[in-house]
Amino acid sequence: MKLKVKRYVWVGLALMGIMLMSTFASTFIQGFSMQQSAGGSISLPESNIIDYELTKEQEVYAARIGKTVIKFEYSTACVVCLSQKTFVESIANQFKDQVILEEIAKDVSVPALTATSYYGRKVLANATNDEIVDAVCVVLTSPPIFCTTKNI
Repeated sequence: MKLKVKRYVWVGLALMGIMLMSTFASTFIQGFSMQQSAGGSISLPESNIIDYELTKEQEVYAARIGKTVIKFEYSTACVVCLSQKTFVESIANQFKDQVILEEIAKDVSVPALTATSYYGRKVLANATNDEIVDAVCVVLTSPPIFCTTKNI
């Protein structure tokens, strides 16, 4: 009888050891992969206003570090588009530390804006300046005080 109890104890100890080692291994692997993806080969542009689109990996990395990516698609032949472009650039310059603006010149009939961050995505077409500010305020990681007080 004693022999059977010892066998079960050793089997139980072996199973607990395997569970413990797998926990440490998964933690180590997850930490290693996050380190590689966070800083290894992914880098963001030096300027926060660019005239091209970021890669998906760059967008994910930007969201992970608290940045908001604003994609503004416009037509160079559209007067309203160019005034909105100036307005969106002023927002990007005001929040250089947390906004990356992608200015994409396309043959579109109305300007389109997509604001993406860790907190979500807002898509606007032919929006007013107030609608643009509202959309950006919703997705900014650290919204400024005027975002909360502008409707009071």
